Amino acid sequence: MKLKRFFFLVVFFIPISAFLSKAWGDDSNPGKRLVLDWLKTQNSSWKRLSDLEIEPQFKTQYGMNADEFVRISNQQMKEGISTSASRFSETSAGRTLSPIFLTYLSTNLEVLKSGDALKTENINRYMWKRDSSQIGLNESIGGNAGPGALAINFLYDNQGRILFVGNIQDCPPHVRKEELNKNLRTGTVRTDYLNNFWELYDSESVKPEIKKPLIEGIEKAIGRPPIESSAEFARQCKMTLQRLIKGK
Repeated sequence: MKLKRFFFLVVFFIPISAFLSKAWGDDSNPGKRLVLDWLKTQNSSWKRLSDLEIEPQFKTQYGMNADEFVRISNQQMKEGISTSASRFSETSAGRTLSPIFLTYLSTNLEVLKSGDALKTENINRYMWKRDSSQIGLNESIGGNAGPGALAINFLYDNQGRILFVGNIQDCPPHVRKEELNKNLRTGTVRTDYLNNFWELYDSESVKPEIKKPLIEGIEKAIGRPPIESSAEFARQCKMTLQRLIKGK
């Protein structure tokens, strides 16, 4: 009888244990164990849970599997920063998730907490709404932005996803490093409070598919449509004046 039990354990339990160990520890599953450890630090109710117990709670709380959350974050990093960028960084204590990958993870988690889907325009809305108001308090209206206007800089990746809002010299070192390596682009939003419009300036010519989520996200945060340029705004003003003159 004991022999049969032993045989049962060998045939059924050991292969299942090996499968679970491989599935949860394999690097081909975008650093899942490291990510789950990080997730548990973001929510006190997860600190006492095992790795296997975090999956259903994550699904219940955020409406998304942990696997899918990690997959999207990893894809964002590879496509947004560069295809060669690693999600891992080496430390004396061993392998950890890289700071830039944690930036993606943290923002993704906050967007899910707010009830939004993990879309680039929703991430941009969250980033702009969270950070631009504080920047506005520290910056004076006018100056280089013009009378009654405020200009705010930001950094975004190759997918049009905003990673930092504010003056470039104030961004975290790992984000600044990506900007210096030209893996991030610089943009500026100028808001004219007197005339109730905002403009998007880019450091270089940007493809429409990259610019689209920037405009949509910022528009959702600010609550009014942008104009393409000061020249376009001036043209609209001129047309309005001509119509008024003809009406008289």
